[in-house]
Amino acid sequence: MLDYGEEDTHTNRDKISLSQLSNKEKIFNSSNDQSHIVSHIVKQVTSANSTKLRFDQHGIPISFSDMPRSESKVLGEIRDLHPSLLKLGCKMSLLSNRWIQNHFKWIVWKLACMERRFPASLANRYLTYPRVVSQLHKRYEQELRCAIRPALRKVLNKDASASQPMISCVNGIQTKLNKSRDDNTGGTSSSSSSSQAITIVELTRMVFCTCIAR
Repeated sequence: MLDYGEEDTHTNRDKISLSQLSNKEKIFNSSNDQSHIVSHIVKQVTSANSTKLRFDQHGIPISFSDMPRSESKVLGEIRDLHPSLLKLGCKMSLLSNRWIQNHFKWIVWKLACMERRFPASLANRYLTYPRVVSQLHKRYEQELRCAIRPALRKVLNKDASASQPMISCVNGIQTKLNKSRDDNTGGTSSSSSSSQAITIVELTRMVFCTCIAR
């Protein structure tokens, strides 16, 4: 279920399914294109720059950290997220800057994608600082406090079968050529080189690599 109210309230109030939201969007888009109502900042958010997104005092995205801005006080840095999470009951001993930054990256990217996909319903109201903090808190409860691992991590740790159903979000696929040198073991000085195409599949919570011999 999707909560698209002003804040994430952890209740079923104002929550609808993605299929219902999609149908609602079709009704809006049948008359005219609504993509123009998405802010230019949200349109620029990618997984590569999402950690640089900054919010104003009202929790609205206003700029990236490497952009000039008129606002003297912005939110979205690690030093802002720490106290925000502690207010929700998170323990400092369980939080690390690396964990916060990694999940902040994917949450911001996901919320930006949702605004762009459903502009008529979510534009300028879904990617907000309170919602980012709320979803960080949810992941804290799942992963750090309750030690609930993602499905793929269980498979990689050999604690679950690779045949189990799962839904993963693929952020990108890269293929890199890895050259290796094979020494000749027949007593000569000659050697041969071979190469492997290494395919890197980046998912939203970890990087999963597969090597394909070429």
